[in-house]
Amino acid sequence: MEAAGKCWMTLNPRFEINALSAHRTPEEVSFFANMHNRGESRSLLQRAGMAAHLPGRDSLLTSLPVIGVRSKAS
Repeated sequence: MEAAGKCWMTLNPRFEINALSAHRTPEEVSFFANMHNRGESRSLLQRAGMAAHLPGRDSLLTSLPVIGVRSKAS
């Protein structure tokens, strides 16, 4: 995600980083997606590990584009 964040900074200098777990705190993730629906955000960038479907699930919670970045999981 560090490399994705650096790339994201060049494309969209105004961004926010949050570490939320869709498994441990699904309500917070839902709130976060819905909050950004009403704000100035234009897209969401999410890490996808073992549960690579989670960015897709979260795309159901917002009208914003959700970009899933695949990462190795142990």
